[in-house]
Amino acid sequence: MENIFSKIQTHLDYLDACIKLSKSIEQSDADNVEAINSNLDNRDRLVSIVSKVQLEIESLIDGLNGAQLNPESVQIFKAWQKDVHEMVSSIIEIDALITAKLENHKKQVQSEIQTTFTNSEKFKGYNLQTVRK
Repeated sequence: MENIFSKIQTHLDYLDACIKLSKSIEQSDADNVEAINSNLDNRDRLVSIVSKVQLEIESLIDGLNGAQLNPESVQIFKAWQKDVHEMVSSIIEIDALITAKLENHKKQVQSEIQTTFTNSEKFKGYNLQTVRK
């Protein structure tokens, strides 16, 4: 039973790290694409680890028999489920903020590209060779 509780604590620690990394991504400068991509890759790896640990815990819990369960352990399992739900909800909210921020940055970059292209098209019509010096 102690093994399960230890894995639960590790799982919650990983989820907490995932939240911190998500907040870091959300607070980073949208122009720093390399840092954002690196942090997103790290977060994806962390989410993969969280998923594996959660599957292990659920498998261990499913393998318990009625004699091994007591009211205290059931309360711990319920609290763990509640904490996981709250943490995942928090990550989803932060992801929505990240998506909105990146979407806004994308629109700005598209606008800059369009302006640059339009300006270059305007200059194509000019014959700069005939300008007096």
